[in-house]
Amino acid sequence: MSVEQLQQILSVAPAGPDFANEPHVARRAFDGMLDSLPVPEDITVTESSLGGVPVVRATVPESKVGRILLYVHGGAYVSGTAQGYLGLAVNLARAAAAELVSVNYRLAPESQFPSAVDDAVAVYRALLSEVQAEAITVAGDSAGGGLAVAMLLAARDADLEQPSCAVLLSPWADLSCAAPSMTERAERDPLLSQAGLANSAAAYLGAQDPGHPLASPVNGHFEGIAPLYIHVGSEEILHDDAVRLAERVRETGGSAEIKVWEGMIHDWSLFWFAGLEEATALIAEAGDSMTRSLTTPTD
Repeated sequence: MSVEQLQQILSVAPAGPDFANEPHVARRAFDGMLDSLPVPEDITVTESSLGGVPVVRATVPESKVGRILLYVHGGAYVSGTAQGYLGLAVNLARAAAAELVSVNYRLAPESQFPSAVDDAVAVYRALLSEVQAEAITVAGDSAGGGLAVAMLLAARDADLEQPSCAVLLSPWADLSCAAPSMTERAERDPLLSQAGLANSAAAYLGAQDPGHPLASPVNGHFEGIAPLYIHVGSEEILHDDAVRLAERVRETGGSAEIKVWEGMIHDWSLFWFAGLEEATALIAEAGDSMTRSLTTPTD
């Protein structure tokens, strides 16, 4: 474990957003932080659309034709872009030997629940016209982790075949923001706050029920859902979201594996560029989970 390394990185890293601010203010701060993150040089990137939704597609030398990682970015539903998360997402795609397709779903407050879910499902549906479901894997971080699960639930209910698996990094899976870790770990996780997440949830949900399973997948039923591989840090205010999600999946007929990374804070995988050992290890483990699940016509 390299907690000391993480603390050193945090001491020089650009400040993240305060989601307790007005959403557009938080968005500018967050996107400015993402713009400062590096992107690997050996990638080929194109911007297009699938199912009427903007996406970023990228390949690396390791990408296998016909193998796709569908990525759903974080940003508390009010910020973030596929372009801003390209570094992390493309490294996950490299680890899975897949092409990256990253979704630029609509953000709140301009577009509210369930617009983000609708966009993710539209992209997934379009990908099913390109490849078989078993050649697709899904990943997402933070709000994108919760959204990835919501997409799987909505896809099942629309009678779409499930992808091979989904990898969730620090998922935000309960928009009520009432889990005990929200307060118990408030002083231990410098990246998020309960007040900030509650503010973002209100912007995304509007008058909608935060308990809806497509907003808060901890309330979902998981029979027929692709296997989930969940990663969360021991210091995160979202620790309980991840643990409760894994428990809920198992209780309602699904498959979930969860790993709690000691000493890690929210979304530590973003620090891959600084050489954080746990970030590199997480990407490798996620890639292994995806590779074991994925199949392509040439496999």
